[in-house]
Amino acid sequence: MTDRIPQLLGSTVTALSGAHVPVFQGELPGFAGTELAAAVSDAGGLGHIGGCYSHAADIEQAIEQTRRLTARPFGVYLIPQHSDHATFRSCLKAVIKGRPQILTLCYGYYGDAIRKARAAGIGVAVQVRTQSEARLALRDGAQVLIAQGEEAAGYIPGQIGLMALLPELIALAGAVPVIAAGSVHDSYSVRGLMAMGAAGVWCSADFAVCHESSAAKKVKQRLLAAETGSERLCCEPVPGADPQAEPGHKPVRQQGFLRRFLSSPAEASSHDQHPLRFFWGQGLGQLNEAQPAAQLVAELAKGFR
Repeated sequence: MTDRIPQLLGSTVTALSGAHVPVFQGELPGFAGTELAAAVSDAGGLGHIGGCYSHAADIEQAIEQTRRLTARPFGVYLIPQHSDHATFRSCLKAVIKGRPQILTLCYGYYGDAIRKARAAGIGVAVQVRTQSEARLALRDGAQVLIAQGEEAAGYIPGQIGLMALLPELIALAGAVPVIAAGSVHDSYSVRGLMAMGAAGVWCSADFAVCHESSAAKKVKQRLLAAETGSERLCCEPVPGADPQAEPGHKPVRQQGFLRRFLSSPAEASSHDQHPLRFFWGQGLGQLNEAQPAAQLVAELAKGFR
């Protein structure tokens, strides 16, 4: 499939990631599994498998399975804040052992994680929401920044609109490329972000409704039926449904992890502090149909021509 999409030459992001075009598939637990990551990478983008709420053994297994599905590069996504320190360290060791092309980090203090990953030959991207977060990531050696605007999906909502955040981070990052995350749905939005100086795009919700996504049919239907202003639309575990789901940011296996949607502000407000909650972002009204991941990557790739 990648031979249908010309490689974007001269791009620091494609050189680092091994992707043909700098389209990074975002990860949300239970929705972006190994099949989706492999499909995105096969299509010329960079698929991601998630290490969120997982044990090291889960990550090792996911890396092995993804390698069986694709010969193309892919990434692993870790969130230090959503696990205890020991679990994060063991998951990092599993990533270094598995040697994916890219390790993507967000929302936390990374310690020497970036240095250790880079020493193992793994590229490191860091998702940031503010200049202060970006400075810390750059100080620690991040090779790519992912600018998470308030429009983007995420475990912690963005604080600044992408239109304001992106140019600030580009100016701050200097030679380090900045990828844009926030309501990126088609080649038109990609062209606009490229014109602003973005080095690539990060997409989550669109890939969550792709055929290869592990999301349940009713979840995909809910996302496709959502309106553009449904920024409060989010997911969290069904209380008591998973015996491993414990309060206090404990690690939770993704397998069998049930979720429910919350959509009304009144209902959502009482759950804002749930440790495993995540938001789908804005712009969901632009999701029109489920499609193969390769088709979505090809559409986004048009924006780089």
